[in-house]
Amino acid sequence: FCAGRDLVELDPEHDDAEAVLAQTYHPVFARLRALQVPTIAAVHGAALGTGLGLALACDLIVASASCRLGSPFARLGAIPDSGAHLALLAALGRHRAMGVILGGEVRPASDPLMAPLVTTVVADEEFEERVGDLVRRVAAGPTQAFLASRRILDELEAGRREAGLELEAAWQGRLARSRDFAEGMRAFQERRDPRFEGR
Repeated sequence: FCAGRDLVELDPEHDDAEAVLAQTYHPVFARLRALQVPTIAAVHGAALGTGLGLALACDLIVASASCRLGSPFARLGAIPDSGAHLALLAALGRHRAMGVILGGEVRPASDPLMAPLVTTVVADEEFEERVGDLVRRVAAGPTQAFLASRRILDELEAGRREAGLELEAAWQGRLARSRDFAEGMRAFQERRDPRFEGR
């Protein structure tokens, strides 16, 4: 699906994480939310970091049994972004959301901690057929009613979503200037465990 932003070449000394989120990623999420059709994320593979945010921005998530979900920002000295805080809070509640954030683990969609994030988990060998069936069923349904419900949910979440995206970008920008972020990026690029100092 999407393993998030490519961090291999990222230079933590010169990266403007806040600008990258505000100028590159937030417009993608705004366009996704503006589509006049229900959206379905077909997650067959990894949905990590920003990729998880992309999946969570869709109306439905169909996950294959072998797919992996996670928000591994804890290993980078950063925070989840792309609207993940609000989505995790809404789906999991505060304590489980913090479990995902602090744990930074990558888990299968069927894991009890991750299962509430997805609409359904299907066997790998049935994945394409089941996604196709769902897409056809939604397309053949009362699309005006579906869009009305989507707009109602959007209105209920709107203020919280915009505030969440702005807060995530601002904090990601601050954290990107920290020693822990630089260490997290170097450790990721060098394939070793980070040694954080809390600075």
